[in-house]
Amino acid sequence: MPSTTAPPPARPAQHPSLLLAAALLLAVAPLLATAPLPTRHKCAVGDCEPTITKARLRAVPGGEKLKLSYTLHHAEGVEHQLCFGCTIRDGAEQPADASRITKGGTCGGHPSGCGVLKGDGFVWGEKVSVAFRLQEPDGSWSGWSQPTTAYHLDPALKAKDGGGNMHVLEAEPIAEGGHEDL
Repeated sequence: MPSTTAPPPARPAQHPSLLLAAALLLAVAPLLATAPLPTRHKCAVGDCEPTITKARLRAVPGGEKLKLSYTLHHAEGVEHQLCFGCTIRDGAEQPADASRITKGGTCGGHPSGCGVLKGDGFVWGEKVSVAFRLQEPDGSWSGWSQPTTAYHLDPALKAKDGGGNMHVLEAEPIAEGGHEDL
């Protein structure tokens, strides 16, 4: 009777360059695992500042608000704040009204961000700039980004159509050097 035992599978040829690549990977892997991670965000120079995609004004008496939609350019899970109408000098707000600093969020999930100015911080007739900052790994905050545009909270929109409508606002450029023109 013939044998029913199958022969062992053929072993694929091991190419010397594959062996060298595997040896290098094994040698470098421990170094990569211990490399320090960056600890600072770079928002002060604008390279992780969110990009505002839409600004909407809701004109309901007693419930006015400016809602921003923006694209986040930093890692998921990093907290961020917005400062509406703050004058920024060297990454610090000068002075900041607490009603003007709000926690940013995600609308529909990262990287879609959103922030709202409402309540005491909302003042009809103002041109409001927006600055952003990120929370550092140690719990402190990065410097504020330098705003380049502003949004006019035009009182003419307050009475338009009896109020209550959402109005899309256009960004207005801020002159270099800051908020003196606002």
